[in-house]
Amino acid sequence: MGPKRTLSERQGIDQEAALDSSVEDPALTSMEVVMNPLAAMPCPASPFSFDRRRLKIDWRLLHGVDVDRVVRETDLDLLEKVVSMAVYGDLEAEDPEALSPLNFGRICRVAQLTGEYLLHVQDRLALENSQLKEDRLKASKYNEALRLRIKEQRESGRENRRELRRAQRSLRAYEGQVTELKAQREALLTEIRHLKGDMQAANAQVFTGCGLLIELSSPHIHRGGGAEARSRSGQ
Repeated sequence: MGPKRTLSERQGIDQEAALDSSVEDPALTSMEVVMNPLAAMPCPASPFSFDRRRLKIDWRLLHGVDVDRVVRETDLDLLEKVVSMAVYGDLEAEDPEALSPLNFGRICRVAQLTGEYLLHVQDRLALENSQLKEDRLKASKYNEALRLRIKEQRESGRENRRELRRAQRSLRAYEGQVTELKAQREALLTEIRHLKGDMQAANAQVFTGCGLLIELSSPHIHRGGGAEARSRSGQ
C-alpha cells in the first residue's frame, strides 16, 4: 500500500485526474470542446447509498485529536485522522462502559465538525454548480453566435468564390481581346511595311523616269544653245 494521503491531497488528485481524463480522451477534439464545453467534464458519479461497513472505535486515537486546534487552525488533515471513526464507528458494538459522557461527547464533537465541513462542501458545490449553469448558458449563447458566424462566413466564402469565377471569366475574355488586338496590330504593321515598300518602289520608279527624261532632253538643250550662240555672233 502507498502512503496515506490527506483529504485535501485526495481532492486535488481527483480534480487533476478529471482534467487529465478529459484532455487525454482522443474522442474530445479541440473543436468539440469549443462547440460543447460540457463534453470535457467528467461523467457524474454513481448515486449515493449508505455504506454498511462498521469500524471499531479507537477511543485513544479519538482523544488524541485536539478539537480546539482543529477549529482554530481549520486543520482538516487532523480531523481526517478520526473522521472515519465518527462516520463508520459501530456504537452498538461498543462496551457500555466505553460509552462514557466524555467519550460520547468527543465523538459527537468530531461528528459535528465533520458535518460542518460537509455543509461547507455542499454550499461550495451548490455555488460551483450555479456558476457552471451560468457558464453553460453563456457557452450555449456563444456556440449559437459562433454557428451563425460560421454560416455567414460560409455564405461569404461561396459568394467570393462565385465572384472570383466571374472575374476569371472576365479576365479570360480580356486576354482574348488583348490577343486579338495584338494580332490586328501586327496585321496593321505588316500592311504599313508593305505600303512603305510600295511607296519606295514607286519613288524609285519616279526617280528613274525623271532621270531618263533629263538624259533624253539634255542633247536638245545643248544643240539649241549652240545655234542661238552662233546667230548672236553673226549679228
